[in-house]
Amino acid sequence: MQYRNLGRTGLKVSVLSFGAWVTFGEAADVEVLRRRSQLVSARAPLCSDKGERAYGMCYVLGILVVCINELLNLGRLSAARLAHGVAVCKLTMFLLSSFDNAEVYAGGLAETVMGQAIKELGWKRSDLVISTKIFWGGSGVNDKGLSRKHLIEGLQVLGKHSLGSCFSVGAIVGSEKVTFGVEQSASLKRLQMDYVDVLFCHRPDDSTPIEETVRAMNYLLEQGKIFYWGTSEWSAAQITQACEIAKRLHLVPPIVEQPEYHMFERTKVEVEFAPLYEEQGIGLTTWSPLASGVLTGKYSEGKIPEGSRLALDQFKIEDNLKAMEVLPKLTPEVMEKIESIIQSKP
Repeated sequence: MQYRNLGRTGLKVSVLSFGAWVTFGEAADVEVLRRRSQLVSARAPLCSDKGERAYGMCYVLGILVVCINELLNLGRLSAARLAHGVAVCKLTMFLLSSFDNAEVYAGGLAETVMGQAIKELGWKRSDLVISTKIFWGGSGVNDKGLSRKHLIEGLQVLGKHSLGSCFSVGAIVGSEKVTFGVEQSASLKRLQMDYVDVLFCHRPDDSTPIEETVRAMNYLLEQGKIFYWGTSEWSAAQITQACEIAKRLHLVPPIVEQPEYHMFERTKVEVEFAPLYEEQGIGLTTWSPLASGVLTGKYSEGKIPEGSRLALDQFKIEDNLKAMEVLPKLTPEVMEKIESIIQSKP
């Protein structure tokens, strides 16, 4: 695996990372997955100390291809389904070392699954780069946004607060009972960690002054709860303002932005953000590189397969459906040219 510095920092992240959005779900045979997970775990001593974990790469990728588009249904949660999510996450960690999450993913359960997987594997925390995002924490008036209150409570407070439709439930994972939901309301609690490497502002918050957000992030930095902070889906003007405020107050600015970026969504990354890379030293991670699966070819016949992302209500959006009209033009010859230009093949 190749690694790159994130922005102008000394933090190195793998060029491929694992995102927890609409990832953990149900498998046909959970026990098979768990046995495979244990088999890979037994091979861990053969992996390098640097976290490359290249052993069995194709095998792990094969498992992920089967599981990646399955959605965890909170309404029909079972111990087996949670165990499957943990197993998939454990398998993935032998290939990658950078993992992205958010308080809102699966109502907090995505963080729970990832945290449990890391705990079961028993790997050094310093070998992993973990990021999460704060914005949508629940239905309470102060459970969302980028206020000082929500940024701090959403990350580290262990008390109760609403997570919307989420609920408290227990399940047996391995030999332990794992409880999640409203009883584990903060991201660090769900992840079972003392800190995250990067904390993202999941979206801009027009109701909160950017200076308040900058100060709150620096408070979390001083407390050792985060090492770096960044933004997601902010405009270039908003990022520039945050950097200027941090400079004026002698505080740490955001070091990374996470926008949507794929063939159908390029302007922001390639045009609007271009000055930020040099002027502010902003790093870049992206989400939806395959346009919610559109670029995989699974929708090329104009049909939406059952269980795919576009079959889910929250993904039936006009932009993705319009993107399907472009797919007939993406012939193997065209895709080969694209691959040669952007060199995206692993």
